[in-house]
Amino acid sequence: MKATKTLALTLLVGLASSLSGQGFLGESYGEASLGYAKLKEGNFRPDGWGLGAAVNFPALDVAQGVGIDFRLDAGYVRLSEGGASARALGAGLTVPFFIETGPGIRPFLAPNGGVVRARSGGVRDTSGFIGLTGGVELEVSPEIYVTPTIDYNYDTDDSVKTWSYGIEGAYNFAPQYALFLGYEYSDVRRAGSGYTIFGGMRMRF
Repeated sequence: MKATKTLALTLLVGLASSLSGQGFLGESYGEASLGYAKLKEGNFRPDGWGLGAAVNFPALDVAQGVGIDFRLDAGYVRLSEGGASARALGAGLTVPFFIETGPGIRPFLAPNGGVVRARSGGVRDTSGFIGLTGGVELEVSPEIYVTPTIDYNYDTDDSVKTWSYGIEGAYNFAPQYALFLGYEYSDVRRAGSGYTIFGGMRMRF
């Protein structure tokens, strides 16, 4: 069950880590995503896919070029290994704080927290997580954005710490819409490592 929750959290956080907004920071938008993750934990190497959804709302304009958003995330993960399967649901709140430091450059910090509920066979387990994401949104052109990120997450139930390093690119193909694709490598301390590939679409309200 511990490995199940670890992979579920890795994938759920990967799906949620696209919080930079890719030019959507400080705006109201919705997001839908699809991801795949694989974890190496000793001889146990489960993989799985997940669906994610999120909504983002501007909460506060602190000053010129400085703002705080609220973002709600939800995700569903299904895992498989050796014919066995597991499912997990997660939900969380993220609060991105960003600063416009130059033309097309927006560094941000985003504390987050939430709950993951995992089920494997007849066993169910629920745990909380807290974390912090940092990154820089870079405008390559008016339509293309690239965002490197670093994530730290802590499973409050099993005391598992995870560091993740990611990169995401997005293409604004219309004034209201953007497509994005990302990759994230995760180092699960004392448990193993894994990666997540995710993509999806955003829509401004």
